[in-house]
Amino acid sequence: MIRLLDALLREVRSTGRTLAARPGWTLAAILCLAIATGANTAAFTLVNGLLLRPLPFDDPDQLVMVALREPTQSDPRPFALREYQQLADQSGPTIELLARTFFPLSLAADDGARMAQAELVSGNYFETSV
Repeated sequence: MIRLLDALLREVRSTGRTLAARPGWTLAAILCLAIATGANTAAFTLVNGLLLRPLPFDDPDQLVMVALREPTQSDPRPFALREYQQLADQSGPTIELLARTFFPLSLAADDGARMAQAELVSGNYFETSV
């Protein structure tokens, strides 16, 4: 056991001398390892957050998005208020239904106008969504 520790100590000293003799290569190696570690951490965090972590709902398989699509158009169109109210009335008490739509918004500022994305939601949006 002592021989193993002694050999390990000699290897660490030798490596330290080699790294000290070539500071440019040492810095490049440390930077490469740091960048690779950071990229790996960022990629794992993204994959974990989007694919591996379960949805924050009790029954995520019961979550559905409904959209209206006309046969002549490729993009879905928003529900009219009347259509949303009919669907909410027909859905029953066990199904929670909410409505939301996005639209561009122009905001005026001292240095000019800026574009923003706004969301118009139904009254039960915050009780239903997470």
